[in-house]
Amino acid sequence: MHDPKGGFVFEHEAFLPIGDQDGAHSIATPDVAGWRKAVPGIFVFEKGCEPVEFDNFKRIDNDFYCTVDKSTLAEGGPFPSLWAAYELARVQAVTALRKEAGGKLDLERIQQHIDGAAAWVPRLGEIVTKANTVQNSGKAIETTAKQIKDDIEERVEQILALLRLDVE
Repeated sequence: MHDPKGGFVFEHEAFLPIGDQDGAHSIATPDVAGWRKAVPGIFVFEKGCEPVEFDNFKRIDNDFYCTVDKSTLAEGGPFPSLWAAYELARVQAVTALRKEAGGKLDLERIQQHIDGAAAWVPRLGEIVTKANTVQNSGKAIETTAKQIKDDIEERVEQILALLRLDVE
């Protein structure tokens, strides 16, 4: 998608692996540099369809490449890589517009902050994944504990019923 005002390019890519002659697989990726004029670009791959070297988040120059898991999308879950790509692309676009307008900017410090924030994104994704795992484990533990408690209560009721029969 081309934005003539120099805004965002947002692409969703769900490329399938393509076999080459020796049987290995490679990923077809878009060549968009020639046709888009936007400052930042955000390219979203379905999890598992991203190029191997991209992992869940990759920044190349002003472009961001991230993944989105289909099941998380269906559940309305968090997308830390996409969120971060959007936020960083947004500040890049604003910076470019301010620079173009002749604003006095400390571009070096701005770039350091962008680089620093981008460096945190993979770690943020790991933490969110671990937090979800812990939450799911906690729910499973609570469910198991409730099942055990219910079973104990049922057995106690059966024991008490047997004891009442013995008295009668």
